[in-house]
Amino acid sequence: MTAGTWYAGCARRALAAPGLADVDGAGVGVLASLLGHLDDAALVRWLNALHGNTRAVGVFDLGRAGFVAGLTVAAQADRRLVRLAANTRQGLSGWAREYRWEPDQLQWSDYDLIAGPAGVLLALTVGGRGTAEETGPLARYLARLTAEVDLAGLRTGDNSAIDLGVGHGVPGVVLALVTAQRVLGPRPWLTAALRNCVALLVGTAATDPRGMPVWGTSDRTESAKAWQTRQAWCYGAPGVAWALWEAGDALDDPGAREVALEAVVGLDRAWDPGTQLRGTTAEDLIGVCHGAAGVLAIADAFAVHTGHPSAARLRTALTDWLGERREAVNELAAANLTLLGAAGVFAVLLTAAGGCRAWLPLLGLR
Repeated sequence: MTAGTWYAGCARRALAAPGLADVDGAGVGVLASLLGHLDDAALVRWLNALHGNTRAVGVFDLGRAGFVAGLTVAAQADRRLVRLAANTRQGLSGWAREYRWEPDQLQWSDYDLIAGPAGVLLALTVGGRGTAEETGPLARYLARLTAEVDLAGLRTGDNSAIDLGVGHGVPGVVLALVTAQRVLGPRPWLTAALRNCVALLVGTAATDPRGMPVWGTSDRTESAKAWQTRQAWCYGAPGVAWALWEAGDALDDPGAREVALEAVVGLDRAWDPGTQLRGTTAEDLIGVCHGAAGVLAIADAFAVHTGHPSAARLRTALTDWLGERREAVNELAAANLTLLGAAGVFAVLLTAAGGCRAWLPLLGLR
């Protein structure tokens, strides 16, 4: 039995459990798209768990964008969901087309991938969807926040530093802007915003004493000593490297692509789960946001879209590492079937084994 087959069986058993674990809008739908079906009981439990709980608009934390994306990909495998997916998407599409936001004091959720418009833009493109009318207003808003060379528009509150993580910072905005360019085509204001973001990310790149690529802080005077030891999807070199690769592709910028691939080579050479995966919980160690599954998703994206041998080796190493922790994955599935929990771990493993990639924009990947 292959690891992919084993994990598919684990995912089906988790979905069939009478007491369905904690769920979000996207996780169960993504699993349905990868497994090819969702049995009636699991479908009812998923929809009942979400009823009245998707008041937020973002991708994660029971946000509407995550539910729309989950339904979009699930409907490709289960035709019963087509009408519901279309109806919920229509509401989110209307929100995006009319997007006008002038925050008094900027918070992460005013722009980020986790809860804000960067994530909504990405969610609207899941399954090959996304129109200029939907993505344009969100992209223009994000471009306005990044119109200054120093990206001062992304500073939140009194914080003088700018977040450099995919989840809440510059890389997540980059991935949304690149995605918008694929929908809208090249635009001068998109190009300018992306160039500003790339300049900041390239300018803050560093390596730690072990040769591991790191991004510490946007404050250049601190970046040489403020090592970011966590290497994950949400923070650290994996997510920043992918954002630089995607921006380099959009801008035809060989320098950005070179920095991205150098980071992948460094991750492959110096990868040490005991050092880079920080935390004590299963979600910290194996999950998508903080753990090995998120790094695997990025390594897989690099391997698929660049063919780089370092990415392929890192993908194999992470797949094997997670394969040795099947019991921990199953324990997490009994408590957390969200996309950042066990549903995401299953989804990443199945996708890296050749599964459908239509859901990956939820993580800023493809």
